[in-house]
Amino acid sequence: DIYTDLLLRSDLIVELSDSGNNVYDYRSHGLFRHIKTVDEEWALIELGLNIHQPGNKIKFRLSNRILRNNFYIIDHVMIRPENINVYEHTDDYLMKNNRFYLKQ
Repeated sequence: DIYTDLLLRSDLIVELSDSGNNVYDYRSHGLFRHIKTVDEEWALIELGLNIHQPGNKIKFRLSNRILRNNFYIIDHVMIRPENINVYEHTDDYLMKNNRFYLKQ
């Protein structure tokens, strides 16, 4: 539930490493700074990454010093070039870059 005040004070830690597991970028991002839209209890978080080569690895971790024993889910992860849009459509909705729009 993103409306739990302390959840949005969590940090998303992103670690980028090459195919030999050598870390070349490690950053901590405050979730509240990267929210793009909210839908009920779900929030869309967007941030830019600089991935050096195909085959590199990305590790995501949520950290919150106060909410230590809670369980959270990161889902619908989309990694795409910044200048490319990704679409999906069904009979019920259209999705563009992980933003969902119900069809009327």
